[in-house]
Amino acid sequence: MQLDTEKLKRQMAVKFMSGAKLAEATGITRQSIYRILRGDNQPKPENFKAICEALECSPHDLLADVGPTPGWYGRAIVSDHDPISGEPIKYGVGYDGPFESEGAARAYAEHIAQVNRADGLPATADVELVEG
Repeated sequence: MQLDTEKLKRQMAVKFMSGAKLAEATGITRQSIYRILRGDNQPKPENFKAICEALECSPHDLLADVGPTPGWYGRAIVSDHDPISGEPIKYGVGYDGPFESEGAARAYAEHIAQVNRADGLPATADVELVEG
C-alpha cells in the first residue's frame, strides 16, 4: 500500500484542509503530517484510516496507481455486433490472472471462451504476458 502524496494534496485542497487542520482532525502530529506530505514517510495503517476519515474519502482515492502484477493473464475475446449500428465489435471477457504459466492462462481463457460460445457468442481465447 503506497500513499500518493499528490492525490492526498488534491483531496486536502478539495476539503479546504491545511496540513495543520489535517493534523488536528486526525490526532497525528503536524510533523508527521508534513513528513507524509513531502513523501518522506508513509502513514501507519491506523493513521491512513484516520486521514481518509478526516478527508471523507475512500482509501483508494489516496493510493498510488499500481500496474498489474507480472505474469500470464487470460481472457476470452468475444465477437459481437453493436446493437445500434450493427457494426462488428470485439471485447474482452473474464480478464484474470496472473497465472503461473501460459498453459494455465490459456486453460482459463479457453474455459471463458467456451462459456460464451455456449451462450451463442463467437469467442476465442487470448493470453497476454505482463512483464514486471
